[in-house]
Amino acid sequence: MTTRYPLPLGTSFFVLLSFGVAIASEAKAQEPSTYRIDKVDAIASEPFSLIKGVREMSDGRVIVTDWIEERLVVVDFESGSTRDLGRVGGGPAEFRLPERLVALPADSTLLIDYGNARLMVLDSQLSFVRTMSTRAHGETYAMSPRAADERGVLYFLLSPWAGGPRGGPSDSVAIGRWAPGFDGVDLVADILVKAYTSRPAGPSTGIPYVPFSNQDGWALSSDGWLAVVRSEPYRVEWYGPGGEGVIGSPIDYDRFPVTMEDRRNHVRDFLIGTAVAGRGEDGGMGHVPADAQSSAEVNRIARDALFADEFPPFVPGMVFASSDGLLWVQRSLPADSVPTFDVLGRSGVRMAVVTLPVGRRVIGFGDGTLYATVANEHDLLTLERYRTLPLASQPH
Repeated sequence: MTTRYPLPLGTSFFVLLSFGVAIASEAKAQEPSTYRIDKVDAIASEPFSLIKGVREMSDGRVIVTDWIEERLVVVDFESGSTRDLGRVGGGPAEFRLPERLVALPADSTLLIDYGNARLMVLDSQLSFVRTMSTRAHGETYAMSPRAADERGVLYFLLSPWAGGPRGGPSDSVAIGRWAPGFDGVDLVADILVKAYTSRPAGPSTGIPYVPFSNQDGWALSSDGWLAVVRSEPYRVEWYGPGGEGVIGSPIDYDRFPVTMEDRRNHVRDFLIGTAVAGRGEDGGMGHVPADAQSSAEVNRIARDALFADEFPPFVPGMVFASSDGLLWVQRSLPADSVPTFDVLGRSGVRMAVVTLPVGRRVIGFGDGTLYATVANEHDLLTLERYRTLPLASQPH
């Protein structure tokens, strides 16, 4: 039994480490069940180049951002239609390098307008109704929200390169939260991020961190429960909005060496998904130039950059809170492995292991739905919808 404490804005989650947190029982948990999700429920009618965000609305339509094409699209799986929203630019209803989409209350949506360094709000009718700065009330560090709770409080990860209370670069940064209309930002938990400081000194080899190094991940349920997935040891810590919390027991996992092919795959993904100052319109942020994405350059970076020797327990950017309050954590596995997720409950216990067809990349969850992409021979992405399993009905 845990003790509940009120946690108003202005109170840090750091206090939860001193009280109100229960340690999960060390009793041996049952072996998790294994499931395979392989039946596609619906497919978008047109392909995409690189999806950075997906957000399911209450009527089942899905908003999608395409980073390379610089498009914001609403997909209607039932009618088979797609429709563009806004256009490229720096004015109202315009954006550059559209990135993450965050679900807000009343079926509204927050768009991370990366190229213009701002946040844009769309209402339930998909109209642009508000623009916000990425700097909350004059703070010296920028926000790039990853999630919002049912009150509209935004949660984001401080940049290890930004100024502010943590400075940078750093291998440990804070999760911050900010409520529009309130002064200041709460720092709610510290997590381990990409290994920047352990890189050797000297000329850049192309990647500013150590790929495949151990990192922590996190996700937020709509009811305000924050999940922090630790990598050393691999376990989940849940913190509730009322001050309650659970620290789960360590989770076993298989270890795999990082091969040269794994290195090359990581370098390709890094180059495709990275923006460069001065490469966009008007000298703003733009895509990595094509010559830096050549096979020769990929091979050079893969050979010269410092990589970890083995895979970490999970992929830090692939941690999702589903609509039923469970946590989906993608295991970090060699190239061409079957995508595999550990599904964990609020006790921190691994309830199930779920696999998807080879080549699928999960990009988000909706109400009992899972969205994934698969690339064709031209590297264009098909957006697929799957129905998830009713795992929340099981004890957890």
